[in-house]
Amino acid sequence: NIGGCGDTCTLSYMVYISLMEKMKHDDVKYDVIHFPGRGGLGYYSLLAKRQGLWFHSTTLVVSLDVPQLIIHLQGQDSRSMPTVEIDHMERTAARGADYNIATSGYALKCA
Repeated sequence: NIGGCGDTCTLSYMVYISLMEKMKHDDVKYDVIHFPGRGGLGYYSLLAKRQGLWFHSTTLVVSLDVPQLIIHLQGQDSRSMPTVEIDHMERTAARGADYNIATSGYALKCA
């Protein structure tokens, strides 16, 4: 884990580093990057774009799923309780995307 960051947070950061390294060292250009909404995988990449660090000419898209916390609270997920960290990452990634794709009307309302 990175600096007290949970597994999901660490994975999102590793995705960001991997994309950044590809763009920086391999001179790869992405037109569009599409992240799943569940788990906040695009969180750090979207923060980097919003702060003007990377992805200037790349369109970042997030699929809107029902947040893990809501699924758990409704009793539809028997896995362990998602953390506030994951909920924050999912919602922040969705708000920071250039475009969102809703998987359902309910997911759109939850975003």
